[in-house]
Amino acid sequence: MRRVLVSASSLTVVLAVLFWLFADFGWSLQPPAVSTGIARPLPEGFGLDREVIPNSAINSPTRTAQLGIYGIASRLLTGKNVYPKARVSYEDFEKLVQEVESHRKSRLLSLPEFLKKSREEGVIVLDTRSDLRYERIHVQGAKHLSFPDFTQETLAELIPSKDTPILIYCNNNFDGNANDFPSKMAGPPRALKQGFEIREERKPIMLALNIPTYITLYGYGYRNIYELDELVRVDDPRIKFEGTTVASDQKSNFANNKFESKRMDSISPVYAVGSGGPPGLGHFPRTNDGGDSRSPKSQH
Repeated sequence: MRRVLVSASSLTVVLAVLFWLFADFGWSLQPPAVSTGIARPLPEGFGLDREVIPNSAINSPTRTAQLGIYGIASRLLTGKNVYPKARVSYEDFEKLVQEVESHRKSRLLSLPEFLKKSREEGVIVLDTRSDLRYERIHVQGAKHLSFPDFTQETLAELIPSKDTPILIYCNNNFDGNANDFPSKMAGPPRALKQGFEIREERKPIMLALNIPTYITLYGYGYRNIYELDELVRVDDPRIKFEGTTVASDQKSNFANNKFESKRMDSISPVYAVGSGGPPGLGHFPRTNDGGDSRSPKSQH
């Protein structure tokens, strides 16, 4: 009789733990509100569809215990380690892409339009490239938040109002400085055949950062977004840059003295095809004998 009572008590405890675990933890399998907590359904009559559980609750000892017990129970019941589904939804992204497509069409700006709008009160020019790229060179006055660092909190800290006009650009907007503005695109594959390079003839796939930046800002509730829609030469005197690679006396004009070099009689002013620009950008001009200015025979 005592064994039966112990077994019944143990079963009751196990069932209570499982009920507590799955009744509460099961809710957390719903799509989360990014970085603000887990969104879970509320009982009818609350007047809200979801309640947001703060991160303090998610990372609490109770939540940790639930995760541990959930893992053990899953292992015992299925023989496998079962974790909640990752916070990833291709369907959500697909819906955003469809919404953004029509929204973006009327918000693509030429360089003059981009510059004019950037001078308006309250407008933010946003650079979402890497920290390194931004520090080296960026559009003068641009604010920075690297794309991988996008969260609801970091965006709200940088851009508190969802109505703020935001201008975006990326590497694929600039030509003439492949070192600091390397284009993001997937070209056709290369192959060698009898000593010759063969390329499949197809259009390169453009993978510009502007697209995910626009979509993600839209997904976070920002609607007043504008995008630079032209491929601009970095030596265009209309646009100004700043950064560690731009000397203080050239900030007013990126094309000025920094990228000018004295022409030597032995050096042709013609640059190698595809060099990306003048020697100040890390490329070397061709010499008359077909070499470049680094080769010993080009030094006189």
